[in-house]
Amino acid sequence: MAALTRDERLSVLELYQAVPALDRFATLLQRGVLLSLPEPKPLAEILERLPGFSRAYMEKEVQTILVNHSGCDDLDQLIDPGSIVALSAAMPGLAGAIFRRGGPHASLRSRTRTLRPTQTGSPWLTIKLFNRIAAHRGPELLAAGITMTGPVLARFFARQGARMGHLIRELRLDGVPLDPRSAGDQITAHKQICFQIREILS
Repeated sequence: MAALTRDERLSVLELYQAVPALDRFATLLQRGVLLSLPEPKPLAEILERLPGFSRAYMEKEVQTILVNHSGCDDLDQLIDPGSIVALSAAMPGLAGAIFRRGGPHASLRSRTRTLRPTQTGSPWLTIKLFNRIAAHRGPELLAAGITMTGPVLARFFARQGARMGHLIRELRLDGVPLDPRSAGDQITAHKQICFQIREILS
C-alpha cells in the first residue's frame, strides 16, 4: 500500500514508536495528505487507491465532502489536479446539516461555489480527513506512509512535539537519526516529504 500514498523519489521521515500510538497521530491527517494526480479523476476512484476506502465504506461513512471549500454531494465528482478535498463523517449543527452529502438542506449552501482548484498547475491532490474518518483510516495510512508538505509536517511537530514526545522513540530522515525537539528546520526544507510511523523499537 505504501506506493499508493508515497512518492518513492522523496525523502522519508520515519517515526519509531516508544509505545503503540498510531491513533494519537490521526489528527495529522486534518492538515492534508498529498496524492499524485497528474490528470482529473473521479473522487471515488482516487480514494479507492487508499487502504480501507471501499465504495461501501465511503457510501456509509463519508457524509460530508468539500471540494476546494465548496460542498459536494457526488462521490464520482471529477477532481482536478491542485484541488483540496476534505472528507468528514456526519457533523453536528446547522453547518453539518447544510453540508451533509445529499441532505435536504443542501439548497442553503452558497450559490457562488466553485469546484475548480486554486493551485492550478500543481500535480498534487490534497486530501484532508476529519473526525471519525481520520480515526478509522488514519492508523493504516500512517503505517503505510503518507506524503505531506515539509512545512506542514514541521508545524505539527513544533506544536505537538512536547505533548507527544513520550510516544516517540526515534525519528530518522532518510535513515539518519534526528532529535525530535530540533527536527523542524530539516523537515521544513523539504517541499514534499514522506512520513511513516514504524513499529516499536525493541
